[in-house]
Amino acid sequence: MDHVDSILAEWQAERPDLDAMPMGVMGRMKRLQVHLARNLETVFARYGLNAASFDVLATLRRAGPPYALSPRL
Repeated sequence: MDHVDSILAEWQAERPDLDAMPMGVMGRMKRLQVHLARNLETVFARYGLNAASFDVLATLRRAGPPYALSPRL
């Protein structure tokens, strides 16, 4: 039983007429996202990056030679 299970049990006790399963799915997805983001931040920091700077570098690399783009909306 995890934290999300506890929350779902509280909902079940308070409002047994509601299907709280979607909240469980979303709650676990949110917890996974936080976990993954922390791990990515650790890897990025090792190279002096953050998520935004990584996105910029990945976009430029994906653009191909000469690895430059013009700003646009």
